[in-house]
Amino acid sequence: MVTFLSHLVQHGTDYERFEEIEGQILSIMAEYGGEYLFRLKHHDGSGESHLVTFPSDADFERFRADPRRLQLREEMGQHQTSIKLTRCTVL
Repeated sequence: MVTFLSHLVQHGTDYERFEEIEGQILSIMAEYGGEYLFRLKHHDGSGESHLVTFPSDADFERFRADPRRLQLREEMGQHQTSIKLTRCTVL
């Protein structure tokens, strides 16, 4: 199992569309065995952090290469400034 902490920093004001895109990406993630463990909203309103897991690095890479995800990620770029992905271990 591989675990990642994803930090999303948003800009713009179309948060509803951002949430829709995020939901679609999470559905695709599930097809590759990805599991969404929790979501934290930043108190300063700058974005969110998510803890996610995948069964293997290969599953994670297949998810990242999925054409539907890539298309949604491109659109999501209009609603956020950055994503920082950190591989981590749950203790």
